[in-house]
Amino acid sequence: MPSDKVLMLECGGEDYGAYFLTRGFVKWLGPDRVRMWPYKWTHEGQQHRYTEWRRGSEVLVAQDGQLNYGPYTSGAELWQDPAYYRAWDPDRVPQANVTMDLPCAFIGSSCLGVPYEPDGRIFEMLDRGEFGLVVLNGARWHNAAALTELQATFGSWMPPLVFCDHEDYPQLRWDFVEAFRPCVYFKRTALCGGHPLANPAGQQWDLHIEPFPFSSAWDIPWTPWKDRDIDLFCVFGAKHPLRQFVKETVERVAARYPELRIVAQVGHPMEHSAYMRALARSRIVVDHQSLGTDTVRFWEAAAAGCAIVSDLHLRIPSPVLVPGCHYYQYANDPSVAANGQKLDDLERILAELLCDPASCARAAQACYAAVRAGHTNESRARRIVSVARGQGARLAALQS
Repeated sequence: MPSDKVLMLECGGEDYGAYFLTRGFVKWLGPDRVRMWPYKWTHEGQQHRYTEWRRGSEVLVAQDGQLNYGPYTSGAELWQDPAYYRAWDPDRVPQANVTMDLPCAFIGSSCLGVPYEPDGRIFEMLDRGEFGLVVLNGARWHNAAALTELQATFGSWMPPLVFCDHEDYPQLRWDFVEAFRPCVYFKRTALCGGHPLANPAGQQWDLHIEPFPFSSAWDIPWTPWKDRDIDLFCVFGAKHPLRQFVKETVERVAARYPELRIVAQVGHPMEHSAYMRALARSRIVVDHQSLGTDTVRFWEAAAAGCAIVSDLHLRIPSPVLVPGCHYYQYANDPSVAANGQKLDDLERILAELLCDPASCARAAQACYAAVRAGHTNESRARRIVSVARGQGARLAALQS
């Protein structure tokens, strides 16, 4: 039997990056060649919403950059009982540690069509050699506990393993590497050099680390520049306290040009479909994440063909998006304490761009084309297989 399927080991909580990647494999290989374990009912539109908070432990990042845990129950307690991490049901195991698991409604459709397989059937498929690749799809305890059980059961008979870390923090998870020995580590928030968290100490393994930011899940037709009726768009959730200052900076620059059409708001003020329609009508979009790590907003704006002004300072896989060519880059936060970001660059860049609409249009078109060509959910899935092959993994059967 050909080993032509991919096993996605999913976490119990909400994880945009994990959803994007599973969606990418489904679009590439088709749903019949993808399996999820533990099964993600929200990905299939069969569970509207889980309870938001339950007992357990949360991963914390200290100011010194070290990862720590704040347990309310012991990790061992959660890992020892498969009922906590298999096809998880919050009503069956109400004391399990799960934050929130919501459908990624902003994609437009949350149903992937991946067949449900009972726990025992997943083990049978592994035993029969049906999987050519196992993806640890997130740095969470649920899928890590599931992988621990699989490796204890199958040992060296396990298919090649890759680790995809979709977390916001830039620190590398050497604890996961040591525990599971993946052939490649894909890191969403791989900061560019120069930041104190970009090259963390402690690497003990000869392991390829591949930058792996979010990608575009949207197929938005190009809107001609002359038809866009919003000059400057700056709409944020209220997650980061500096975003109010970003908004005020944008408004201060815009006040110099009374004829500008501007939308500037903080606090999830727009329903998402209205937000996406507004993006497609916008010329310049301001993005913010402080450290310079990833936001969904950046990829939404790229898919909508906007000129993006961002503090993004991530390493991006090929095709590389170049500041000044594909988007405009202002300073990110250079401090470990995350309290040192300055917005002078943002003010200067906005003032220059508002006087040069032709440059905005060129950058927007270049970014739009590059993202559609090589930064979709599907292209991320293909890249995983390509990079794993390059590191020696035998994945001959994994072809579309």
